[in-house]
Amino acid sequence: MPLHEASPRKAETAPKKIYGVDPGLVAAFRMGAEDLGQRFENLVYLDLRRQGCEIAYYLTGSRRSVDFVARYPDGRQELIQACWDVRDPATLIREQEALDEAKRELGLEGRILTMAAYLEEQAGAGQA
Repeated sequence: MPLHEASPRKAETAPKKIYGVDPGLVAAFRMGAEDLGQRFENLVYLDLRRQGCEIAYYLTGSRRSVDFVARYPDGRQELIQACWDVRDPATLIREQEALDEAKRELGLEGRILTMAAYLEEQAGAGQA
């Protein structure tokens, strides 16, 4: 996944984020401890792709990372921080500060998406 950057040259030369298209295979080949946060971020990525979004990540001016800048097929854009667990106040502060900085810099709306909120959205989408 590319970096969201106005300069095509900077976007092309920046490191890409890589996600697995099959979470089961990723888990099967992963060595060491399971990172639920990383697996959740991969799940959100796959769901955004399924919705037909163009997706990039963003680095703020102070080099804070925002997981997704999503452009939906209808042209709407949104910043998303995928976070498995925000019970730790330091985690919530870190994620929120990065999101707030990106919102100011890009002029976009954004949200922190937790696993609980994601499951609630999916349940609501299934009822529609």
